[in-house]
Amino acid sequence: MAPAEQDRSCSETAVRRRDEDVLNGRKSGKAGQLSLPPIPPRPLGPTAGSRRQLRVTGLFAGIGGIELGLSRAGHEAIALCEIDPGARAVLDGRFPDIRKDSDITKLKSLPRGTDLVAAGFPCQDLSQVGATAGIDGARSGLILKVFDLLRQAKLAHRSVPWVLIENVSFMLQLARGRALAVIVDALEDLGYRWAYRVVDSMAFGVPQRRERVYLVASL
Repeated sequence: MAPAEQDRSCSETAVRRRDEDVLNGRKSGKAGQLSLPPIPPRPLGPTAGSRRQLRVTGLFAGIGGIELGLSRAGHEAIALCEIDPGARAVLDGRFPDIRKDSDITKLKSLPRGTDLVAAGFPCQDLSQVGATAGIDGARSGLILKVFDLLRQAKLAHRSVPWVLIENVSFMLQLARGRALAVIVDALEDLGYRWAYRVVDSMAFGVPQRRERVYLVASL
C-alpha cells in the first residue's frame, strides 16, 4: 500500500473507531451512556497579527449560519444573497447594515474587496430525501452561478482568494459523486486548490448526527 493510501486508511479507521466510541459511551467509561462535550463559549476574534480579517460575501445565505460563525471568528460579512423572505428577515436582524440581494441569478458581480465567498447552495436535488436530480437539477445546479461570478471577478483582476462550499453528505454518493467532480473541476479551472471534509454536528456538542460536506478552496 502506498504511503498516502496507508495514511488515509489509518485516518478513516481512527474516525470510525472514534464514532463507535462515542456512540457506545466509552468516552464516559459507562456502557450505553453518551458523553457529549460541552457547547464551547462564543469564540473571540483574531488577535492583532495572528491572521488577517476576511471580507465575506455569503451566497445562498439562509439565516446566516456560516456567516455568523465567520463573524464570530473575527471576519466581516459585507454582502449576503438569499431568496427566502423569512430567512432574509433573520439576516436583517443579524446583519442589519450590510448589502442584501434576493436572487443570485440576477447578481452581475461580486462586491469589490471580497476575500471569501461562502456558498451553502441548495440541497434539494442532492439530498437523499429530495428529488435526487443531482448537480444538474434546477436548484442545486445554481452552484454554477457561483463559478460564473468567480470567473467574472478573475477576468476583472479581482480574484477571490478563498471559497467555502457546503452541502449534504449524500452528494458524495449520488451518481457516484458527480456533484463533487463538477465542483472541483470548476474550481481547478479557475486556479483553485481545494480540500473537503465531512463534518458531523455531533462533534460540536449538538445531540444530533447531521453530516455536511465542507469544501475549502484557495488560490
